[in-house]
Amino acid sequence: MLYYEAVQIFYRDCVGRMLSERTIENYSDYITGFGNYLQRVNKSNIEDVTRDDVLDYFAFKRKTCSETTIKHNFIAIRACFKCLVARHIIPINPLDDIPKPRVPKKVIQSFNREEVQAILNAFDKNTFTGFRNYTVMSILFSTGLRKSELLQMNVSDVYLDIDTMKVNGKGNKERYVPISPVLHRVIVTYLKRRKDYLKECKLPDRDVFIVSCRGGRLTKGGLGTVFAKLKQSKKQWAHRVSAHTWRHTFAKFFLLNGGDIFSLQKILGHEDIESTRIYIELTKEEIRLQNDKYNPLDNTKWQYY
Repeated sequence: MLYYEAVQIFYRDCVGRMLSERTIENYSDYITGFGNYLQRVNKSNIEDVTRDDVLDYFAFKRKTCSETTIKHNFIAIRACFKCLVARHIIPINPLDDIPKPRVPKKVIQSFNREEVQAILNAFDKNTFTGFRNYTVMSILFSTGLRKSELLQMNVSDVYLDIDTMKVNGKGNKERYVPISPVLHRVIVTYLKRRKDYLKECKLPDRDVFIVSCRGGRLTKGGLGTVFAKLKQSKKQWAHRVSAHTWRHTFAKFFLLNGGDIFSLQKILGHEDIESTRIYIELTKEEIRLQNDKYNPLDNTKWQYY
């Protein structure tokens, strides 16, 4: 059976197992990349793929890709071949005796206070686009949402009367994230200016929450351009300028301000609290400040004996 015919069986299986569109799209990207490589080495049939082909592909990808990307490739390709073995399309999975690629543990970075202030002050709030970008950054800082979660939100997902937003997370799992008083005011202003902008430009007012200049949904590429311009606006940033850095920043500041890790887990949408722990990397100075704030010998509020 041809490789591209076989992988369609895997995609149908993913749909049948109710995997999210995002997960299937990610699988497709990695599996298609492997298929393109097989074509270059003149292997078109799924039955002809060997362990050596997979290892050669990973060696080829390692020249241009990070360890994390290699691991994601491994997970997707292994899942595909596992399905094809279960469906009796192929006799064995060529990845069975290949260990999962190891990813070095990296220190999770977050924005410092000066960078947070610089980003929030970087936009011209007198223009609609500037205020929209300011709103996006405020939401990311105040909620820790993933980029994809924010961009796919609709106006009807924002409940200002109860200060809550409905978020569609990984695996199509819904969760509800609180809206802080300051963020409430930002969103109220944004929604009013959004309505005025669409009316002034004679664009249809759909249910889209974060709109592009043309009135449609702001795309990942569009938001990527916003971050790219931010990065260029300053000669040097201490940390990567991205939506995911905001997510780590929210997590750290939430805890430094006295929040608990269990509430943080729910807000971030983590099933396993160990995933939440990864987001927490305090500097020596931050640890010292937390100790000064909560040390039971120095803080009379803790003197319960």
